[in-house]
Amino acid sequence: MLKAVNLRTEYKNNPIGMDEPIPRFSYELQGSAAAQSARKITVHTETGDIVWDSGWISCNETLQIEYDGKTLRPFTRYLWSVTVKDETGAEGPASGEAFFETGFMNLPWSAQWITGNKNMFLRDFPLDKKPVRARLYATALGFYLATLNGQNVTEDLYTPGWTDYFARVQYQAYDVTDLLVKGGNTLAFELGKGWYAGRISNAWNQGKATYGDTPALLAELHIEFEDGSAVRYVTGSEFSMLNPPLADALEVRSSDIYDGEVQRARPGMESWKCYRERIKDECTHVTVTRKRVAVVWQSGAPVRCCCTLGAHTIRTVSPGRVILDFGQNAAGRIHIILQNSASGQVIHVRHGEMLNPDGSLYVENLRSAEAVFTYICKGMEIEEIEPKFSFFGCRYAEITGLTKEDIENTETKTDVYFRVLTSDLERVGRFSCSDLLLNRLYANIIWGQRGNFLDVPTDCPQRDERLGWTGDTQVFANTATWNTFAPEFYTKWIADLNLSRSPDGSYPPYAPNPYSQVYKDEIVISGWSDAGLIVPWNMYVKYGDTRLLKTYLHNMSMQLDCQIRRAGSYIVCNARYKDWLNIDCPTGESYISTAYLAGMTKLLARIAALCDDMAESRKREELYGEIRKAFIEKFFSNDGELLEKTQTAALLAFNYGLVPENGVEKTKAFLVNDIRHTHDTHLTTGFLGTPLLLKVLTQLGEIDLAYDLLLQQTYPGWLYPVTQGATTMWERWNSWTKETGFGSVGMNSFNHYAYGAVGEWFYETICGIVPDEEEPAFRHFKLAPMPAKSMQTACAEYKSIRGMIRSEWRRESDGRFRWRFQIPSGTTAEIIFPDEGTVPAVDGITKDDSGKWTALPGKYEVYLGSRPEGTRKI
Repeated sequence: MLKAVNLRTEYKNNPIGMDEPIPRFSYELQGSAAAQSARKITVHTETGDIVWDSGWISCNETLQIEYDGKTLRPFTRYLWSVTVKDETGAEGPASGEAFFETGFMNLPWSAQWITGNKNMFLRDFPLDKKPVRARLYATALGFYLATLNGQNVTEDLYTPGWTDYFARVQYQAYDVTDLLVKGGNTLAFELGKGWYAGRISNAWNQGKATYGDTPALLAELHIEFEDGSAVRYVTGSEFSMLNPPLADALEVRSSDIYDGEVQRARPGMESWKCYRERIKDECTHVTVTRKRVAVVWQSGAPVRCCCTLGAHTIRTVSPGRVILDFGQNAAGRIHIILQNSASGQVIHVRHGEMLNPDGSLYVENLRSAEAVFTYICKGMEIEEIEPKFSFFGCRYAEITGLTKEDIENTETKTDVYFRVLTSDLERVGRFSCSDLLLNRLYANIIWGQRGNFLDVPTDCPQRDERLGWTGDTQVFANTATWNTFAPEFYTKWIADLNLSRSPDGSYPPYAPNPYSQVYKDEIVISGWSDAGLIVPWNMYVKYGDTRLLKTYLHNMSMQLDCQIRRAGSYIVCNARYKDWLNIDCPTGESYISTAYLAGMTKLLARIAALCDDMAESRKREELYGEIRKAFIEKFFSNDGELLEKTQTAALLAFNYGLVPENGVEKTKAFLVNDIRHTHDTHLTTGFLGTPLLLKVLTQLGEIDLAYDLLLQQTYPGWLYPVTQGATTMWERWNSWTKETGFGSVGMNSFNHYAYGAVGEWFYETICGIVPDEEEPAFRHFKLAPMPAKSMQTACAEYKSIRGMIRSEWRRESDGRFRWRFQIPSGTTAEIIFPDEGTVPAVDGITKDDSGKWTALPGKYEVYLGSRPEGTRKI
């Protein structure tokens, strides 16, 4: 029998404040049966009113099920459950109930936007009875922190997130019922400049504001009582802000994402957040303003603290100045618990990713970002110190104002640690193997993603950049969705990518784009702008999301058409960044652009077909043929010789099907020879070529060369930074070496995830979990590991949106090859056995007339070799 578990609405577990009028449901299957034959979904209100009873639907699909009931009402909780039948028609037990709670659902806000010169706002209000339900709906242009009666309403950070503020801003909804009391209450907010008004949004505009120069707040507190009455407190003229001198004494004196934060603490300064009788002139009225920006529900994932890092070593560099090594490069902020501080004592923290040869903090690669946190103590028995509106990318912290003895003395109990911050995405993928360097590389990929997924997919968390570069995003999206459950994260980012397009329809080099109104003539940048097609496609392959494809199909078409229109031919030239950071082996701009144009045109033909636009699909298929013909005529000789002699050129041509029939063997021979002999088994590729290396070599049957390239320990290659002590992915292969020291400070991040795109190969080739694009979201997939001769073991786990997939292999001491794998309920897998000897018969795995092996759901243990006894289905 089967049971539905892990119920999600719009990818979320039990969301509140959701404004999707036609939400999509998904669930996993659990049980001993192999497949679902029918399902029934019921949705009802808390009062028991059924708004949708789907009845029994003969269907095996468990994902992207669109709500088809009565119109959803605003501010209403709906509960839903699923019952399924297995392939025999047996009805399983009903699932547990999940819920979703709507927000405004396009109702206008009663609240008004408010601003003030100190960015601290409050509203005192009495309650004569305890509420049964209370929801806070809040957003800001800038960052906001909200408290009720002095208690934080959420652990979420950097709310409301970074969106295209020219067009939209997200709001958050929080259940604050338990924070309210009978009697006096205070709702308080602190605002920071954040992504809206900080240097990150004006640094490339001569320091002039792009979105705006003053943070603003919008909030509504909805309270319901047992007798059915309700009250709302909303931002507007009845809110107050603090006057000097009290406001001047409060904590955050300045904050900026690039430069850091200054806090001055005073005794009792938090009291303004709690209810009390305000003295005359302590508060003043806020400024009510208008903002022409849509307020939308939070489709993305929140930023939260995922773990903390303690100091591995503490070293004194001068009196009153120490350097702490947290052992791991990460993004986040320091937290200090200080005992018996002195009033006016200054704690000064600088952040850096590396140390200079003399042991001092290396900060040159931060460029103009100061990345400093300063705290002026209030003089208390216990004082907790942490920034509020800034974050830092670092492994090391240089602290002035504390000594090594202060931190290490167990009697003073001064505690210093680093809070790691990232978008709160469920970890669904794991990999390990017998090669320790490869395990460290995989860990570096995870940490690189963790440090750069901070509401948007940034390029680095430390220097004066931290933008959502589209090229980095498109090459890494596949690996990211192997590592984490990321549909919320990308759905939100894709929306802002589309809002940031230029007037001619081209996608920008980064999103959100605070400069879209400044540089309106931005054109396509091949390999970067193509994220507008590649990332939504990845969402379809991993999660079966066709809604994104349908929503943005027209924009994708414009992205391709504007290139041809500008060029006046099928040979286009848009690759401004070319093969970024290639190893002295550049590939031509026209070559890269035209290859991407062809590849994206082919992809768009597939997308259009999935959107049931067959006319558009046929048009793009024909256009792909024309572009391919022009490409071959331009970049191959008549006898099939590749004219661009670079690894990236060959890789792009193979990846997008652009090699002529008479050039396949020649181009393959060039690529293999260039890697193996010309460059002594080393790569020369940059941001665009590198992610294709192992994938294309595998497709060409060069699996041994792919492994040799991956396991190469000398420069340049994936393992070289590992041998140099890297704990994250580096922007350059030689960002630092023992022989030459640091690379160019102009572009030298030690936490830059793009080269981590190789992680997809760990899942798809080493352990062989291969998605089937014709059966998306792993309804059907391949299990086809390609073991390395030099490796003894490898294991990958992937908790797909349908359930857990696992593939683990081991070379036994007796010469046999053991392969264990797991297939989730409701799916099937094509099994391609490694070339390791005799294939045994296994219950649950059948072979058709064409020789294809197919496995039903379950856990399997297979032994290959001359003695396959012991093989079984677990």
